[in-house]
Amino acid sequence: MRATSGSLIWRPDLGATVLETLRDPSEGYIGLSVMPVHKVMARGGTYPVIPAEVLFSDEDVERSPRGRYHRSEWEYERGKYAVSEKGHEEPMDDVEWDELENQRPGLAEEIATRRTMAIILRAQEKRIAARVMNPSVFTPHNVAKKWSNPAEGTPVQDIRDGKAAFRQQCGMEPDALVLSWQVAEWLKTNAEIREQLKYTFPGIDLNRLTADQLAQILNVKNVLVAGGMRNASPKGKRLVFEDIWTDTHAALVKISGSYDITEPCVGRTFVYAKDASTEPIVEQYREEALRSEIIRVRHDVDEAYLRSYYDDGRIRTDVSGKCCYLMGGIK
Repeated sequence: MRATSGSLIWRPDLGATVLETLRDPSEGYIGLSVMPVHKVMARGGTYPVIPAEVLFSDEDVERSPRGRYHRSEWEYERGKYAVSEKGHEEPMDDVEWDELENQRPGLAEEIATRRTMAIILRAQEKRIAARVMNPSVFTPHNVAKKWSNPAEGTPVQDIRDGKAAFRQQCGMEPDALVLSWQVAEWLKTNAEIREQLKYTFPGIDLNRLTADQLAQILNVKNVLVAGGMRNASPKGKRLVFEDIWTDTHAALVKISGSYDITEPCVGRTFVYAKDASTEPIVEQYREEALRSEIIRVRHDVDEAYLRSYYDDGRIRTDVSGKCCYLMGGIK
């Protein structure tokens, strides 16, 4: 489809098709699995936070004949969010467009959208990774021995200890263990895990060990393996690939499984949804000066910790702080 000069076309069809491919688990992007989307109709605002002590408090549930039931008397605290616009454009010259369209109708706009969408999703993945694997926000707990040493690392015991500590700080078990691709590879060669494999999955090919099987060995609900990569070099310098998620830490996290904003979790991705029902938004327009079709991908988001605040801005209840157990010293 071509845009006419001066017109802007909304392309949800392109967005849905390309997004389905790029969010496939094989692409290695796990950010929105760790901090799920919560759509909002305002660019900034507040949301209710249940005080930590209320979630697990013992209440009187007895009722006397002709008496009233006891009632909750607590009040919500307030968290806050503020989305900001992120976006990128990909120009496709008429010559390039025609060459691709001659191969298959619709191929040009699909490729341009894929390029732009990949940039947007990679940037979002980087922001979420920086949020979760952040030793300045979450206290890192060093493992007994480095997991990068296959003979000496004890990840099974470290994660068992981490789960116990997580229950004490959160009151619930973690929903997932978050790892980079490199850390997952270290675990596959680890002596302690190899010993477990003899009894859990006898005869399994280590190279085909899945995240679900690793979760079973480590006795966690899920293992999320981050495989996304980025170019760590400045523009114009030699290409250097780097994992988006660090290999210096791993994290046990609580993840929201519903749209209930009061549900404890490590964080949420607030998305401004008033512009359009799809996310991110894909638009197309014509720029005659460049003799090009322009594909734009944008969204208004805030990858935020769940916290309530006092009126003076101080943190009141740090929900996210209780929902992440950061493990360090693994490399």
